[in-house]
Amino acid sequence: MSPFVRRAAYRTSMFVLAVALVGVLWELYKVLGPEDGGKVLGINIFPRSNDTAMPHIWDMLARYGRPEVRGSDRKIWVVVLSGAWFSFRLSVVGFALGASIGVGLAVLMTRYKVVERGLLPYLVVSRPFPSLRSRHSWCRGEGSSRSARSSGLAGCQHRSSVRSWRSFRSRSARCADCRVPRLQPLS
Repeated sequence: MSPFVRRAAYRTSMFVLAVALVGVLWELYKVLGPEDGGKVLGINIFPRSNDTAMPHIWDMLARYGRPEVRGSDRKIWVVVLSGAWFSFRLSVVGFALGASIGVGLAVLMTRYKVVERGLLPYLVVSRPFPSLRSRHSWCRGEGSSRSARSSGLAGCQHRSSVRSWRSFRSRSARCADCRVPRLQPLS
């Protein structure tokens, strides 16, 4: 069996196992959980497990064949799939817009230093989490901080995005430990 087929079979089996595990946990909570919900220190923490709030899995699957509303021929599974298709299209459009704006800003910031100095602080503040640095700057020993070396994380630098961007621009054209050449800004 080829590695590709083996990997695909493994991922498929893990997906089926994960879905089955969620189903088992759902039914287990349905049996063991409080029907009216539960409170801890006066706060509703545990969800209700009655048949209205948390039906059995086989009941939910049987309901997919029913009409959406009385007097309608549209089945619930058709409505769910059309909603999923609409959400997928929205996410593709959002990804395309975000990627094109991001690439455009990256090109402008690489080409013009004034644009970089003007936009970079706003871009850093607008992001909720700093991104991991690219593979090119994960080379072993290249500018590793003392704390990273002492904790056994040599080569991993945990710096802010601004510092990583500046260090990325100031380093040489090729990392000695990396096989992939670095991108160079237009001068």
